[in-house]
Amino acid sequence: MSDSDVRGGANVAAYRLHVGLRQDCVDSQMLVRRRFSEDASVRSISTIPYRWRFLSRALTRWHQREVKRHRLGSSCDTFSSPHASFANIDRHCAGSDIINMHWVTFFLDLPTVLSRLTSMVPVAWTLHDMNAFTGGCHYSGPCDRYRSVCERCPELNSDRSDDLANSIFRKKVDYYSRLDPERFCLVAPSRWLQQASQESVLLSRFQCAHIPYGVDTRLFSPGDRVACRARWNLPPDKFVLLFVASSTSNHRKGLDLLIASMKMLKNTNDVVCLCVGDAPPQGLSSSITVQCTGVLRTPADMAMAYNAADVLVVPSRQDNLPNTILESLACGTPVIGFAVGGIPDMVRDGETGYICEDPNSFELAKKIELVRDESAEGVDFSSSCRRVALDEYRLEIQSAAYKRFFEERIQAFASAKEKATTNRG
Repeated sequence: MSDSDVRGGANVAAYRLHVGLRQDCVDSQMLVRRRFSEDASVRSISTIPYRWRFLSRALTRWHQREVKRHRLGSSCDTFSSPHASFANIDRHCAGSDIINMHWVTFFLDLPTVLSRLTSMVPVAWTLHDMNAFTGGCHYSGPCDRYRSVCERCPELNSDRSDDLANSIFRKKVDYYSRLDPERFCLVAPSRWLQQASQESVLLSRFQCAHIPYGVDTRLFSPGDRVACRARWNLPPDKFVLLFVASSTSNHRKGLDLLIASMKMLKNTNDVVCLCVGDAPPQGLSSSITVQCTGVLRTPADMAMAYNAADVLVVPSRQDNLPNTILESLACGTPVIGFAVGGIPDMVRDGETGYICEDPNSFELAKKIELVRDESAEGVDFSSSCRRVALDEYRLEIQSAAYKRFFEERIQAFASAKEKATTNRG
């Protein structure tokens, strides 16, 4: 279950897993709120009559009304209530052995759905951000109140102990307390998110497995750089930096840090910034050529962008396990990023790119200069990037790990159910 199938990083990751499981002979069916692909194994709840779709959207907006009254902080690109319009989805799950939830914000009414589903079958929730264990934010920035109690939320600019974050937090305490750890568990794609969930008050009593995302290394593979650059009208002899974000204005994604770092470069005449996203970057030096592709929807177009670049720069202030890094490595393109979230899981200094230990523009500029100098000297990261992608992040590795985990959880659920029956007898 996920909000959609092929729109948004978390939903794309969920759909890829679904495809991988089907290729591994698992009869996986995907249930979404909005379907954008033509895949017949993906079912959309939006096929309900129009009048009910209208009411469901109105109900979701009503649940979010309290959030909209606040001006959110810069670290928070999304702040959400656990309530949504779909609560009775039992008939959609008939015949399932296990349910794997993904990014279900604005889709499932969690206070109702979780208790209902776990009474039927085991449920594994794959976390794609921090929302499951916070008072509403999807990324907490420097705040760590989720380890004790969410209140006086900095993302709501609140100094009240009984603010909206506290209200949501207490509601989550209530419905999580009714769940049996034998029937409900978690999966984290990054070690950072796994650790954060286990340090949280809300989710620490539930098992959390670490299973990284997978990427189709046939779709994302090294290609002809000259041809790929021609696709985007990029000069063949320049140093090309790639930045990818569906929303370039998202403060958490750090485009402002990349722009500041590029102003610090010693020589920018040979630098081109290739930007994939909804708007071109503003404020760059006139000596830096900027090429904006807009939002790219197909894996083929994204693969061409990675293959056109000398390096992918991921200046996120906080992130889980960005799909863009996996895709870039699979194409043989190194990555520069900060030592935050799950980025260090994938980026290894001198092997698949470089990590900036301090998340600031100065450190980022130094690493960009380093990669540019090494590129001029003939240093090639391509083979090591590709090797890491093949050895650790192939879709087949992810689907096999999930298959084993699902089998374990189905067995644990059956044992818990048998024990409960015996106790009642």
